[in-house]
Amino acid sequence: MTPNTLLRKLRIERGITQKELADGISARNTLGSYELGGTAINYHLLRQYLEKLNVSMEEFDFLLTSNSEVHKKNFAAMLESLYYHHDFERLKSLLKKIEIEYTKTGDFYYFHLFAQYRMAMSKLNIYPLSQIEMNTYAEKIQKYLSQIETWGKFEAALFINFMYIFETDYLLFSLKYINKKQEFYGPLYKKYQLLEKMHLNALYLLAERGETQALSLIIKSLKKIIDVDDLKYKVILSFFEAYIINDIENMQIVLQTLRYFDMHDYADYLEKLSNVTF
Repeated sequence: MTPNTLLRKLRIERGITQKELADGISARNTLGSYELGGTAINYHLLRQYLEKLNVSMEEFDFLLTSNSEVHKKNFAAMLESLYYHHDFERLKSLLKKIEIEYTKTGDFYYFHLFAQYRMAMSKLNIYPLSQIEMNTYAEKIQKYLSQIETWGKFEAALFINFMYIFETDYLLFSLKYINKKQEFYGPLYKKYQLLEKMHLNALYLLAERGETQALSLIIKSLKKIIDVDDLKYKVILSFFEAYIINDIENMQIVLQTLRYFDMHDYADYLEKLSNVTF
């Protein structure tokens, strides 16, 4: 449902005529043309119409997006379940449907789902992608992120999940840019620890690539943003500080600390990354 058709639906359900709704706000023709999809209106006008209908902007947005959100979440949940259970034939079939959905709607959310699982399957040599296809996906995702000045939760998650396909220079540039806008992003990013997750993924990736100099920059950046009471990030940061100078003893201490606090997934990955055991 589009905003204009939803507004018309809400007006009719409340038994209000176009003339009554527009009175004191705009010309009736302005409202009528908008409801028919003939013209656009500004946010201020839409808000006034909704106030007269006793509908908040939050309610309007929910009604507008709820069906679409559910549809997207269902796709995401099905993909995750099929991948987790290694039901790759059904996963391939679902990916084709999602690709069609993206072609039909142009909604980048569908492309990101499609690309994420195509690349994951390609890594497992189940549904291989050519290097040209991989490069095309990478370019498309990078172009999408580059054209958006202010990243929301979706863009941040996109950057985190697809970080491994980006060149190091682009990765460092993006993190530097986001850090500069930290005050703007603050509340949203703090709630979901998005900045911390970006830096943590970057640490893993740069260590795998053997980019010690870039790794040092990310360590320095992460130190500035982690909460003093955040044990997980402080301990992992200590590991990478030891890692770049090949301090095996301190790496072993960190691995032991992670296991003591039942952070086995982190310990397993760092142990594999560094070939250090305790």
